[in-house]
Amino acid sequence: MAKIKMKNSVTVAETFHDFLTGKKAAGVSEKTLLTYGQHFSAVSKHLSPDTPMDALINRFFVERERFLSNLSWPLNICYAA
Repeated sequence: MAKIKMKNSVTVAETFHDFLTGKKAAGVSEKTLLTYGQHFSAVSKHLSPDTPMDALINRFFVERERFLSNLSWPLNICYAA
């Protein structure tokens, strides 16, 4: 019996394709699907669709930690009355 091989990481494009498939199954209108495609095209000008999702997620958390470490705690938050 052949072993099942799992991908180490799917790409941004594959994830978007899966997203669209789910939205089609949920009955989203064609106009909305086209809008999603336009947004993905715009994002793809700045982020390669071939980028592995795990690399993207790791980068997000690294940048998040860098941002949070530069904040002074406790934050002075003012709430409007």
